[in-house]
Amino acid sequence: MARITPNSAHGPHFLGGDYFQFAWSALFNHGDLDRAGALAEEVQRAAVTIGDAESKHRWLGLVGFLAGMREAYPACRQLFQQMCALNSGDFSYETSWEQMGLCLAACGLNDLPSARQHLRKVLEMSLIHRWPPNAAKGLTFAAIIAAKSGQSERATELFALVFHHPLSPKGWLGQWPLITRLRAELEATLTLERFQAVCQRGATLDLFATAAEQLAELAGANSLEIGSAT
Repeated sequence: MARITPNSAHGPHFLGGDYFQFAWSALFNHGDLDRAGALAEEVQRAAVTIGDAESKHRWLGLVGFLAGMREAYPACRQLFQQMCALNSGDFSYETSWEQMGLCLAACGLNDLPSARQHLRKVLEMSLIHRWPPNAAKGLTFAAIIAAKSGQSERATELFALVFHHPLSPKGWLGQWPLITRLRAELEATLTLERFQAVCQRGATLDLFATAAEQLAELAGANSLEIGSAT
């Protein structure tokens, strides 16, 4: 792939930001993992040239998501843990990326308690800042957690929502093998008629209202866990 130069008049710091945005779009909006990987290399070059924590933070996030999408879950978790160590705490969206990445890794590793913990933070920030794409990503993880917890209809509803909502990034959904497997299992678990009915219902759900419902469920579950531990 030829090297892309978004704006040659920009310095390395701005170029790194440009490459990051292009890579993010390639990954989540278009599901083009190879292109996202090539652009991540450009972000890494900018990070090496500049030598600042923000540029390295961006690069770790991209390669972390790529590792997770390719089901290298231990590597994914490690990369996002490194990313957390670089976060200055000044930008909510950076923290949101970290929590999404850690949630992705936890889902793949079947670490559902950790997945719920990270998902709660993703949904909280998505609702506070009214970020539709992040809310949709969070509900994707909620669907995975529901499917792995035996909540077949709820998982099917949530997958239908994120696959149909106009503000949901969809390219990555078809590129993460875990989602493909779980959707096939859900379709096999429910009768065809029931599966289609639940999908139709899920496609009409309100994005932020559903995110708020999931957040309330997570908060309730956390309270129960704390109560049972005391």
